[in-house]
Amino acid sequence: VLLYLTHLIRKLKKTNPDCKIVLVVDENTEKKLADQVRQVKKDGLIDNFIYGSVSSTYLSAVIDTL
Repeated sequence: VLLYLTHLIRKLKKTNPDCKIVLVVDENTEKKLADQVRQVKKDGLIDNFIYGSVSSTYLSAVIDTL
């Protein structure tokens, strides 16, 4: 899943370089995927990631900073 998603992100960034990308991942039920998403952020492919367990207020604040 993440491999296909990273392919789509690269394609999107190529055609829309100013597009900001934030992924939401459930760190409790998808621990391996959460680790992979963190690495994608470290690699600079996405602008941010958010755990699914955060509040909607926090989610709004993060989006507002983009």
